[in-house]
Amino acid sequence: MSQTHILNLDKNEFRDDFIGKDNLNELWQDEAREGLIGRLQTCLAEAKHYAKSRADNPHKTWLSHNAILVSGQRGTGKTVFLRNSQAIWRNANQQSNDDKSALCFLDVIDPTMLVNDDSFANVIVAQIYSKIEKQLLHLAHVSGSSSRQTDKNKFTQALKKLADSLGKSSEFNGHTGIDKIQHYKSGIHIESYFHEFIEISIKILGCKALVLPIDDVDMALDRAFEVVDDVRRLLGCPYIIPIVSGDMRLYEHMTRVHFDDKAYKKHRHNQALIDEGKAVTKELTTAYLTKVFPNQMRLSLLPISRLVNSLKIVQNLGSEQLGYSIKEYNQLLFKSFYPLCNNKEVLQHWPEPESSRELVQLARAIPPCHIDESLSQKEVPQPDNKTLWESYANWAEQKKNGVAYTNAASYLTLVNRNTEQLFDIQKLLSFNPKMQMDKELYPWARVHFYKQQTAEMAKIESEKDRTNNKDILDSVFNAQSLTLRSMPPLEFFDFKLFISQTTINNTPKTFQEGSQSSTELSNNAQERVSTEQLLLDIFTHRDFYSTMSNTYRFVFMSRSFELIAYSFLSPTVDQKKLTDNIMAILSRAPFYSIFNMNMTKAVFNDDDDAETDELERTQSTQASTAAELSNRIAKWHSDNKALFEQIDTRKLTELFAYMFNKTFTAFNLFKYQNLLKTEDRRSLFRKSQGYKDEHLSDLATRFNYMLLNSAYSAGVQGEAIAANVAITSNYSTIRDRAEFERTDRTLMRNRAFLEEQSKSSDLTTSDTSSLTLAFCQALEQHPIIKLSNLDKGKTLMLGKYREAAVAKNDAVFMQPQKDIQKIDSLDEELNDQIYTTLAELLDLYHIDEQTRASTARLRNWLTQNTDNIVKRSPAFKWLLQYPRVVLQQFKKDRKLNAQSDEGKVLSSLIVSGLFK
Repeated sequence: MSQTHILNLDKNEFRDDFIGKDNLNELWQDEAREGLIGRLQTCLAEAKHYAKSRADNPHKTWLSHNAILVSGQRGTGKTVFLRNSQAIWRNANQQSNDDKSALCFLDVIDPTMLVNDDSFANVIVAQIYSKIEKQLLHLAHVSGSSSRQTDKNKFTQALKKLADSLGKSSEFNGHTGIDKIQHYKSGIHIESYFHEFIEISIKILGCKALVLPIDDVDMALDRAFEVVDDVRRLLGCPYIIPIVSGDMRLYEHMTRVHFDDKAYKKHRHNQALIDEGKAVTKELTTAYLTKVFPNQMRLSLLPISRLVNSLKIVQNLGSEQLGYSIKEYNQLLFKSFYPLCNNKEVLQHWPEPESSRELVQLARAIPPCHIDESLSQKEVPQPDNKTLWESYANWAEQKKNGVAYTNAASYLTLVNRNTEQLFDIQKLLSFNPKMQMDKELYPWARVHFYKQQTAEMAKIESEKDRTNNKDILDSVFNAQSLTLRSMPPLEFFDFKLFISQTTINNTPKTFQEGSQSSTELSNNAQERVSTEQLLLDIFTHRDFYSTMSNTYRFVFMSRSFELIAYSFLSPTVDQKKLTDNIMAILSRAPFYSIFNMNMTKAVFNDDDDAETDELERTQSTQASTAAELSNRIAKWHSDNKALFEQIDTRKLTELFAYMFNKTFTAFNLFKYQNLLKTEDRRSLFRKSQGYKDEHLSDLATRFNYMLLNSAYSAGVQGEAIAANVAITSNYSTIRDRAEFERTDRTLMRNRAFLEEQSKSSDLTTSDTSSLTLAFCQALEQHPIIKLSNLDKGKTLMLGKYREAAVAKNDAVFMQPQKDIQKIDSLDEELNDQIYTTLAELLDLYHIDEQTRASTARLRNWLTQNTDNIVKRSPAFKWLLQYPRVVLQQFKKDRKLNAQSDEGKVLSSLIVSGLFK
């Protein structure tokens, strides 16, 4: 069974002694610890044999490449490991007490502390001298024997000879003749002088070998090769055991840089020499480091990913010791900073510690006891949420994690917001790309916002629309516009997605049962607000600079999102505050629309067919809309009181940021890959003829389904179904909630997953799954989500006004001419309408029968289920009013192949006997 390792938060940070006689679990690197003991034993045995060899032949020296390399990535704990190396040796059970004292550990040397022209070799000698000096001072108080004085004299003499031999050639410039030769001669004997110096040193210290820990060599970038080379030249003495720490990758890089400079940098104009030099330096680097740090002497520290399963964070609270596994700690972090988010797609942006150092820093910045809600019952003092989230923001900034940082900053904005101040989602960093581009505040932003948006804009088929959108985009952003996080595509405007004033004037008004506005008129009567008015004020925008002779109501979704986000992130039962905030949101341009990026940039249009009646400006309805929405949202708040009492909804910034990105990306994909995609009218039969009957209510429904799917996806533990939702062109499905729920394979499955996970939980216990389900259910009941539920109907047709297209509950189809006996050809619009009907019938057949279509099967299905099909398909009801000759002419116009799906559907209708 693997040992449990401890991260003790009660221990002072400056204490790096993690090994004791009965305490081995605070040093996490068990394998490296055992490896170090084994290598030190090997080196000690060699030192003993070398001493015997020197006794037989004192003039013969040998070199042993016994440097122990402790390698690992940044933050793995190399320094801590070195500083505990003596304790590791002394507390090992594999050797006798004599062997434990046979190694003398010197203080750790840090080459980064070298000053100016300090020689590393001199620093090593000075370190040993300092150790001897302390030992001699100690011995002077214990014994004053002549042998001690003799050893001291020998040490002084050995030190002098070594110091002279270590001199640099520049120090010989004042000497000439025989003096200069004598100095060079002393340099030749460096190896033997060094061995003599070490021999008398270990004799004085009463040990068999010296252990010299050298830390952070790879951090001393300008001195690294010098240090490594001194390890090769001097520390090859078997009496010295160097323990060197560093990242092997950096050693290889710096060694190669040194050899590069010697091998070919001076011949940079000779390509042949350069190519040969590169090959040589690569071989030299490998051979050199293999010699200095033999493979059998290397120790690798495990990365944090290999340690977390055995780690436990402990902290004392009074007489009680709390313990948390890393998994439990992560769950507390997720629950605190990612509430209601369980899905891998959301949590993948968590700024996870990548090293032991980072884990320790995170645990000290945000201790588990500060985020363990169960401790609140024990009256354990905990910091306020603002302090915790500031620590989280600092951690995210350290990790340069834009997603986590923007979410923390957004929460802090909500916390610091004056309750009298109107809500504006653009003040939340997660939803405002412009704020994220502040290079003074966020120089580490690195997501190419402009590049992403231009790529999305390229999907717009109309060159005129692309030009208008790009002009606005270019007036604000450029290639250097970098954001902290990836943002969804902006809501670009498209001249196909608008509502005409004539359509508005001719659309019958519908009202939600029992809904009334609290706005009083001058005669004290109350004005009912229609569903059409609410849809227009929430989902369309018309106040922007334009050179057009008319005003369009372009369709945008971000105002709807802001209203929903506001009602969750800043809940209130104050009717006046609700009305004022909603009115402010309705009065602004949709926050993520292209118009809001630059509201003074004009839009150009050269459409000669524009409707002139658009010049008529209608009276603003925003005040009554705001009052009606505040009335409905206040009731909705009251209905979901239990949810709002269980959670601080300001913490849901991460959830809404995820929903924002997922929903707007999905909706943009639907717009340009489905809704606005031009289809070849001459193409053979497809399951869908397109989206020719799209209404504003349909678009709102699709967006709402996508938003709901993003919420359920975020709550599903593990992986959710990732497919897009509500993109069907079958209007009988999109307009009938029951039919949608019966046929959908994405949203309904994600909902089922979350419902299953929450079965064993209870909302009153603040369980994550039950709270997430409660949130999603509250979202489903939100007044804006329910707004587009028109009981199988439609309203507010997109595009230019068509007289026959204003009915609410019937499909948009031409009225048939009576007593048709002969037709030479059908007009294009009637052709398209029949085509759409055939597509709908084929979809219904596959839903009911789930078998391959044939003319006989289709005919049987039609004749046996006629009444049911008529109820489900207004288009089929409309088609039944035409005589058979119309279907025959359609077949002739389309030149249908009887073996194609379209031919089978049409043939089954013609022979069904349902048409005169």
